Amino acid sequence: MVPSISSSPVVWQPETIQEALSVKEKLGHESCFVAGGTYLQLQWIQNRVMPRDLISLEKLNDLKKVKKRLRGQETFLEIGSLVRLVDLQAGLSDFSETKLLLEALPQIASPAIRNRATLGGNVMSKKGELLPALLVLEAELLIQTPSGSKHLTLHNWLDQANRQEPFVLTHLYLPDMTMEKMEAGVTTAFFKKTARREAFVPSQVIVSGRCTVNVNHCVSHIRLAVGGTDHLPERLLQTEDLLLGRPLNEETLSKVYSSIWQSLHPLESPFTSPQYLKKVVANLIIGQLYELAFKLK
Repeated sequence: MVPSISSSPVVWQPETIQEALSVKEKLGHESCFVAGGTYLQLQWIQNRVMPRDLISLEKLNDLKKVKKRLRGQETFLEIGSLVRLVDLQAGLSDFSETKLLLEALPQIASPAIRNRATLGGNVMSKKGELLPALLVLEAELLIQTPSGSKHLTLHNWLDQANRQEPFVLTHLYLPDMTMEKMEAGVTTAFFKKTARREAFVPSQVIVSGRCTVNVNHCVSHIRLAVGGTDHLPERLLQTEDLLLGRPLNEETLSKVYSSIWQSLHPLESPFTSPQYLKKVVANLIIGQLYELAFKLK
């Protein structure tokens, strides 16, 4: 295989995952994989140092599909890492458990970027705006390394240090969370994004969640996640533990506010203070929980 004719950087076009990994091992840290290229474009605009070699995954057509897959006794939605966001939005319409993603996708970047950006790129940047929703949906990753493939949860992968061994993210898996498989009760799911103005700019903060309240009016399932341009996506585990098994009353929601304030540590930014972002996150989450509580009355 020879690289595509290019000035700089050099673009390599492997035709298999194994070939892509082989090229990456040969070229080392001064190279990177690329799919849609939108994140690299942003780095270029910000005058960041660009990789000397780009390894395009464009020819790996098996990673551009969305389908149901049975693994053991569980059903998963399998999404190839090279599925473009615009195609993902169209392809998910047949899958009822992806309502949260369908709500999130139109809010990601601009239409022009969604036409190029891939789900895998959104994940691999570790700053992608879909990550809070994927955390709430308990997404799993399948990665391919020179030594074999490995499944791991998105939550665990985000917590890990950068891997030394080269790898390609091949698929994401979403467990079947259709309503008939959830405990009887009322469920709400939400994705909320704030920015400095309505036109496309990077997000200040993104909050996503999924909450089920059972017939006894107590929380039986809860997932909360936060992310944003300058905040690595994370689950709000302390707040989830606080909510589980409790009723959605004034006392509980007051404790939720305190829990978020204590456990969330946003980074300082030129436009917003950490205290302001804490208030935004807490108010967005409590607002959604209040709506759910109102439905139960």
